[in-house]
Parts: sequence; C-alpha cells; structure tokens
Amino acid sequence: MVVHTAISQIMATVQYSAPADLPADDAFTFMTSASDLAALLPGAKTVRTEHASRQFTWDDGGALRVLDRGANQCEIEISVDTERDAEQVRQELAEAVAALAHKASAARDEAEGEAHGPGGGWA
Repeated sequence: MVVHTAISQIMATVQYSAPADLPADDAFTFMTSASDLAALLPGAKTVRTEHASRQFTWDDGGALRVLDRGANQCEIEISVDTERDAEQVRQELAEAVAALAHKASAARDEAEGEAHGPGGGWA
C-alpha cells in the first residue's frame, strides 16, 4: 500500500511600508516610467497601473500604493500573497521599497539639478 501525504502551504498576505522624502506624485510618476519596476516587485511579471489611486497591481495578489503624507512626504506600501516564508518575503519587500524610494529620490534630485542649469542652482 502506498500512502501519499500532501502538505498544504498556507497562503499569507505579507505587507511592508516605509516613508519616503518626496511628494507622492513624484514617486508615483517615477515608478510608472521605471523600466525595471517588474523586476523589483516580488512575483511580478505583468504590472497594472491604476493612476487614480497611485497603485500598481500584479498577479499573485501583489499591490504597491503610494500614499500622500504631506508636501514632500509619501509612504510606499507594498503587499503580496505568498506561500513562502513570511520573514524572507518581508525582507524582499523592504528591499524593493528602499530601492524604489532611492531611485525616485535620485531621479527627482537629478531633474531639479537640470532645472537649475549648470552648477545645480548654487550661487
């Protein structure tokens, strides 16, 4: 007699959020044009953009939202449904949010420098 046992993985929603020192519209605009966005989002192959809610969604229950927290502040929230180890996934989400916030800030700083012309606006 052969006995087969199945181990069922439990699906969990893992969330992470972090503040970023830039306006929500700037962060979202950067993310919509980031060519490597899907590569930074765990489990994302095809990313759908929802401009009205400043949100991205992808297969496997993934979502990223950019929330307005004031003039030059936003919060980046990300969540995924997964059967993988929650702490490992949370770490991946933290890394994704940090990378996106850093790249968006750098792009904004570069754009502001170009707007001020040579010398970056320094007198």
